[in-house]
Parts: sequence; C-alpha cells; structure tokens
Amino acid sequence: MAQVTLSIEEYNNLKEKEAKLEQAKYTVNEYEQIVEMVLPYLKSEYDKVTIIKHAFKDVDSLKEFIELEVITTHEVAKMLGCSRQNIKQLMDYKCLVPIKQTSRERLSFKSDVIEYINKKKYIRKTTLCR
Repeated sequence: MAQVTLSIEEYNNLKEKEAKLEQAKYTVNEYEQIVEMVLPYLKSEYDKVTIIKHAFKDVDSLKEFIELEVITTHEVAKMLGCSRQNIKQLMDYKCLVPIKQTSRERLSFKSDVIEYINKKKYIRKTTLCR
C-alpha cells in the first residue's frame, strides 16, 4: 500500500471535507475540488490514474458506457494500426495500462488509447521541428 504525505493543513482540510461528506451536503464543484486536491498525490504514487466522471442511473447506462468506452486488445490494435503482439508489448512496458487483464484478453479505456495517440503525435511533431 502506497503512503501519501500530507501537510497538517491539507490533512485538516481533508478531515473537514470528510465531515461534510458524511452530512451529504456536497455540491458537484466541491467534489471536483476534492479530486483536484488529492489527484497529484495519487499520480505521484501510481503509474496511471483515471478519473471517471460518470454516475450510472441503472445497469443499462453502465452497459452502454462499457460498450462505448471499454475496448479490447484487438480494437486497440486497429486504432493504432499495429499488431496485437505490439499492443501486448506496449502494455508490458506500461505505455498503455489495461483496466482489466485476463489470461486471454486485456481491456482498456478508449480515452486512454486516444490520449496515447495524441501524446505520440505530439512527441513526433516536436521531434521533427528540431
């Protein structure tokens, strides 16, 4: 388990917000502020942090989200124009981080793959401009 270091002020601020949470009087903006405050600590401790801003009303809306946003290794390979073996290497090297992995399949968020593609384009563009 990773340890996160907070200043006394940050700790007290989190405790205050936690007490408010128990009273269930948070607004959406306050939730976002808490996430923004904690996110740097999470990113410093973990390879990949993904925040999903979805609240599912029912099972059907969850299924729809999964259908649209969760993709297989084959679909990632099609998006990147490479082989499934290459995708496995990218995941082994932590260039892409799967959200679920079994002995036969690795699932990823479509947004993570798009972010990887955009980062790759940016790196290529800045390298060519030198």
